[in-house]
Amino acid sequence: SEKPSPLNSQLSNLNSQISTLNSQFIPINEVLIYKNRYLCTPMKSGIMLIDIGRAITRICYDKLMQQIQRSTNQASQKLLFPEILELTPDDKCLFTEIEHELRTIGFDFAEFGKNMYRIEAVPAILTEGTDILRLLENILAEVKASGCSITNQLHQIIATTISHSEANQRIKSNITPEECNSLIGQLFASTNPNNTPNGKKIINILSDNTIDAMF
Repeated sequence: SEKPSPLNSQLSNLNSQISTLNSQFIPINEVLIYKNRYLCTPMKSGIMLIDIGRAITRICYDKLMQQIQRSTNQASQKLLFPEILELTPDDKCLFTEIEHELRTIGFDFAEFGKNMYRIEAVPAILTEGTDILRLLENILAEVKASGCSITNQLHQIIATTISHSEANQRIKSNITPEECNSLIGQLFASTNPNNTPNGKKIINILSDNTIDAMF
């Protein structure tokens, strides 16, 4: 008989973990929001803590990677006042190399002088108030630092940089209970609810035994 592939085994283990967690939830309409950084929700065996910023990072990363891999231009939001991105000659060359990927996820821009671009639209996933120029500069810096030219790695760098920016922007505003419930649902529907793209832990569980031992 055929042996299951490592990927199938990982997916099976992940689905098993999710099923176990889902079975332990106590049905409630709201969760406790602690310092606008953590979600706390009771389970039958303890309390689940979710890092809000890291959960948003995982959710955004998955959405962006899906958009890039489909290679179809996604929804954009037009900027009321276009931003002007000024680049060095080297960064201009690098920008042209990732131009297709940026357009695929919702950026729209046009050349505006020798080493400048007029940014006219940004991905719809971005929260209002995002520093677009800094975000693009960070993407270029990450791509340059990686020194990679492999398409899939470029996709990951772009998606990771944008998802971190979006998480930092969204946690600046107070998250509502409704958004919390939506966030939890999207997190458990993601490719890996337990970890961010760079491996940081998203979920931690305080068992009843651990809580009892505190008193």
